[in-house]
Amino acid sequence: MSRCVSVSRKKLSWWSSSRRSIRSSTRSVVPGPLARSRGVGFAAVGMLSLVVVASPAVASPIFATYSGSNTGSVNGVGFTMTGLSAAAYQPDIQSLNMSGSDWNNVGAQQGRIYDANSATTFTVTFDSAVSGLQMYLYYFRGATGGGGGYTSYDFGQTFAITGGLGSPVTQSGTTLNTATATFANGVITFTGPVTSLTVTATGTAIGGDQGFTFAAVPGAGGVAGVLLAMPVARRRRRR
Repeated sequence: MSRCVSVSRKKLSWWSSSRRSIRSSTRSVVPGPLARSRGVGFAAVGMLSLVVVASPAVASPIFATYSGSNTGSVNGVGFTMTGLSAAAYQPDIQSLNMSGSDWNNVGAQQGRIYDANSATTFTVTFDSAVSGLQMYLYYFRGATGGGGGYTSYDFGQTFAITGGLGSPVTQSGTTLNTATATFANGVITFTGPVTSLTVTATGTAIGGDQGFTFAAVPGAGGVAGVLLAMPVARRRRRR
């Protein structure tokens, strides 16, 4: 009888020890509420949901170069400008100082200067569609400038403001409203490929120069890739 009791106690001791070992192993592998599960059939439960967002690298804008007062190229695509007047007080093509935050501190870049009084509408035609096209506005005159000015500029294409052009300048569709602004400095990025761009100013004719230039952002519009690794559960065979 004593021997039977001793054997039973050993079996009970082994069973208790095994349960404690299994529980401890389960807690170390399984996070959260599942660590308290009393099911001893789980060897491991992979509860990781892996999300990888492959964000495209942010490329630097490639700025336009000009071969004449009304011709140039951007990112290898030629363009022609019509309807622009000559600058009133300075060279048509010159280095524009865009070191300020309104232009995202891009520094000196070649651009076109024209007399705002003589060109209320002008058109830029590209040899092929340009994606990620940006237009840098350089002292576009608002209505409160000296001698009056333009109340708005319509670009005929959807765009997002990506630099400067803060209050009191506002955006409405394809138009920048400058009725209460002295100057409009900043960057707009067109949301779709552009083959032809017409800029129309509305308001009182004024005298004075203003300017712009173009840039293209390589790879603009790319979509980030997302990879999901779904939860996986595995069961160990019972011994």
